[in-house]
Amino acid sequence: MYNWKNSEAVLLSLEDYNNLMATMEINDNPVLKRRIEEGLNISLDECLSADEVAW
Repeated sequence: MYNWKNSEAVLLSLEDYNNLMATMEINDNPVLKRRIEEGLNISLDECLSADEVAW
């Protein structure tokens, strides 16, 4: 029989769970992780403004 008194649990919302899974997928993909890190190091002056982006 399982002893529930010595166990621990974590309760997450579905949104938090999905975000955690997405983060893990990104961290498992070295190419995507590197591209995100490179993007974080670009200054805002080098980025397109919202009205320059072809949506």
